[in-house]
Amino acid sequence: MKYINLFLLFGLILSFNVSSEELMSWQELDRQDDQYVKALYSGNYSDAAKELSDALESEDIVKQFNLANVYNRYHFHEYCHNCGICPTCVEPAPLGKAIDFNFKSTKSENIYRKLVKKGHPYAGFMWKRLNVIAFKKNTGLSTRETKMSEKRLISYVDSGDGVATFMYNYMNDVLIVRDETPADEKSRRKQVVDETISALEREAREGRVLAMFYLAITHRLQQDYVKSFAWFYIAGEKGYWLAKQYLGDTVGRFKDGNDQKAAMGYLVSLAKDFNIKLK
Repeated sequence: MKYINLFLLFGLILSFNVSSEELMSWQELDRQDDQYVKALYSGNYSDAAKELSDALESEDIVKQFNLANVYNRYHFHEYCHNCGICPTCVEPAPLGKAIDFNFKSTKSENIYRKLVKKGHPYAGFMWKRLNVIAFKKNTGLSTRETKMSEKRLISYVDSGDGVATFMYNYMNDVLIVRDETPADEKSRRKQVVDETISALEREAREGRVLAMFYLAITHRLQQDYVKSFAWFYIAGEKGYWLAKQYLGDTVGRFKDGNDQKAAMGYLVSLAKDFNIKLK
């Protein structure tokens, strides 16, 4: 009984530490203006790795998270679903872009797992996605790690973090409405989708590049290829290389010329908002 009580006390203390830490803003989490992040977003993995060579020796969980993303070859390609064009599907030079880098997903997996314990809100999601896409078995987080990860992520969802909202809802498979989904569940999921889009668009319009990309993905999951195309374009113009790789596939999903016209109209409007000159 004594040991059980100690275990419960430890769990409460751990829970308190995770929940009581001050939340970081998206600017602090992303650091999208730092050179290593720009290199990572643009697909220059070797440059990003060099910039992050001291990450593991530091106490900087943001640098460590980005180092994990560098070595995770699935990071920018996790929603491709056999697209045939990204590094998940084609090696080593998709679309003529040479990738001279030795991805080490096992290394990124270990870093993500450590970051779950350190409280990075996105680490658990990235760790799980890596294992799902790599078709690994028996590599799940422990029950305690899963609870820690979910608790931390939910705290960011509650704060209005759009990327956290996407990750949580995607992980819980509520961003896709299937034909067999019951009517009442369809209504609930529609509300979840609307809330996710709202949270992401707010951050996207604040200039968050990750939010632009995940917003495009969310529209894509709803088969709204008009808005998906426009947001992929904007994210690509802001330096997110993978977003550009989705453009051709998205155009191919337009039903007819009306979709193409609507997409261009929506894109022209967005481009003005972001002061982007269309090419």
